[in-house]
Amino acid sequence: MANNDFSTEVAENYEPKCFCILVLDISGSMNEIIENTSETTQTGQTIFVDGKTYNVVNGGTSKLDNLNKSLKQFYDNIESDDTMSQRLELSVITFNDNVTIVQEPSLISNCEIPILEANGDTALVDAVYEAIELVDARKNGIKVRIRHITVHG
Repeated sequence: MANNDFSTEVAENYEPKCFCILVLDISGSMNEIIENTSETTQTGQTIFVDGKTYNVVNGGTSKLDNLNKSLKQFYDNIESDDTMSQRLELSVITFNDNVTIVQEPSLISNCEIPILEANGDTALVDAVYEAIELVDARKNGIKVRIRHITVHG
């Protein structure tokens, strides 16, 4: 009788996969207040970002606050759906002056929700090109790691 050494490793997830990339703006303009509250106060300071001058205030809800809240809700919704949590492979790319892959392609159970902070200018085109390269790498079976790309204007 032959001694066959077959592996007992069994795949745990046979679900078809769907690759999703979130390309998120974390440039300084995302600090813009879009919902004022009675507690919003002017600081008397201004900043210049993406060709615009902004008044610096304390309080209110910023675009970034809404993005962080929506990102958490997105993760929670995927994680709570038994089918989608086994099918969706998620990657997150952020951009400001730089483009960063903050989440390599993974099932939601292996992802951490990033807490985003905004500053700098907007390198949207570079971020889209990085997303396209990430899709190409994924289609070709190339493992992608978290990385930071410096954008030179």
